[in-house]
Amino acid sequence: MNKTKKKAVSINTEVKVSQWLQDSLPELQKSIFGPAGLTVPKKLRLNVGMMPGKTGQNNRTLGVCYKAHVNNGVNLITLNIATTDRENSERILDILCHEIIHAIDNNENGHGPVFKKMALAIGLEGKMTATTATKKLTKKLAKVVKKIGEFPEQAINLKGLRQDTNRNIKLQCQGTEDIACDHGFNTNKSRIREIQLNHCLCCGEGEYHVVLGKKFGGQTLSIDHYIELTEIGAF
Repeated sequence: MNKTKKKAVSINTEVKVSQWLQDSLPELQKSIFGPAGLTVPKKLRLNVGMMPGKTGQNNRTLGVCYKAHVNNGVNLITLNIATTDRENSERILDILCHEIIHAIDNNENGHGPVFKKMALAIGLEGKMTATTATKKLTKKLAKVVKKIGEFPEQAINLKGLRQDTNRNIKLQCQGTEDIACDHGFNTNKSRIREIQLNHCLCCGEGEYHVVLGKKFGGQTLSIDHYIELTEIGAF
């Protein structure tokens, strides 16, 4: 491989998505939660991924929020990778608002009266386990999207997905800001979980990432993120 210095041509998908979600938080606080007398937690870890439980398109869970104690004192919110789509940016924020309420409560009261009071206050309606935004809230969310832009990625098609713990998984180097490298190889989930030193065998500086197949939209995940998803049964 030629180690010619070269700026990376694209930002990792995971970084773009995480940044978009983080950018939404101050806007949601200012226009949605603040006016309702609520405060978005200052520390939240946000991402998209596959939901625990059923695999593929049959999993209708739109998002999940984990208690802070399972993630070093920070609530982890994961939105369903099959429903996060740039064409549904307002809906993504709508779902995120639902999960933020769980984070405010640290999941202490489920979808009961405490959750319901907060949900109604910000403009969520319907069955509390599957809320949707009122027209008023949707308009506010559209203004947030106008400020931060559309969600940066398309939804991944999980139709027909089956769990297969022995399948080959592609690892590929992402290079660095100065080195372009795409060295890769296939391995299995067990071997990925055993990786301790994640340095490219070719360029020596970049790190390997998991590259999902076409059926997942070819999305790239860090090894740590991939392992996290395997731990909740996503793979």
